[in-house]
Parts: sequence; C-alpha cells; structure tokens
Amino acid sequence: MSITLEQARSNTGARVAYTSPETRHVAGFGVITGIGDRGLVLVRYGLTGDGPEHLTHPDNLSLVGAKP
Repeated sequence: MSITLEQARSNTGARVAYTSPETRHVAGFGVITGIGDRGLVLVRYGLTGDGPEHLTHPDNLSLVGAKP
C-alpha cells in the first residue's frame, strides 16, 4: 500500500519498499531521509539505507512492516 506525503514526513528514518510503476513489483528498499521539492520523498536506497539518495514519488513507496 503506497504512502502519502504526510506519512513520509512523519516517518523520517523509516524503512520503505520501492515499487516499480511499470511492473508494480517491489524493486528495492531504502530509508526515508526527508521531503524534497514538488511533493517527492527523499529516499536513501540500499538494504541498510547506505546507498544513493533519490527523489521518489510517494505513490511508489510502502512502509516496511506497516500493517495494511
């Protein structure tokens, strides 16, 4: 289930799963590091959040371990 921008804002530091908009399958994991411009979420990718940081649309993110 995708998150909202407000959920991202209140869950900085939380683990997220990235879902590819093309395939709708999980394509990676990361950690929310903040909110970017134009309604996008800053996510540091990698299993432990130590990879590159990218702006990501919240529709493509799900909180890991969150109950639906």
